[in-house]
Amino acid sequence: MTFRGEWDGVPYVDKGVILDIIPERVLSYSYWSSMSGTEDFEDNYAHITYHISPYDDETTVTVTQDNIEDEDKVVKMEENWMNTLVQLKKILELKTH
Repeated sequence: MTFRGEWDGVPYVDKGVILDIIPERVLSYSYWSSMSGTEDFEDNYAHITYHISPYDDETTVTVTQDNIEDEDKVVKMEENWMNTLVQLKKILELKTH
C-alpha cells in the first residue's frame, strides 16, 4: 500500500504491506516513510496495528507502533497518533449524528 501527500509543504511517499486483517477487529501493516531519514529496507519499517474493540454503545480504537529508535521520536509519534485519533473521532461522530 502507498500513502502520498504533502506535510508542511514537503511531498512524501510512505509505503508498507498489510500483515494481518481481522474484519472489524484488527488491521496491521508494515510502514516506512520517505520523510523518516532512513533507507528503504526491511529493518527500517515499523509495524502499525489498529485494534477495534466494541463494547455496548462505544468502540475503543487502540494503535500500536514499534521500531521507533529513540525516546524523542516515541513522544512525537504519540502526539501524532493522539491528534490522528482525535480527528478520527470527530469525523465518526459527525457521521453518526
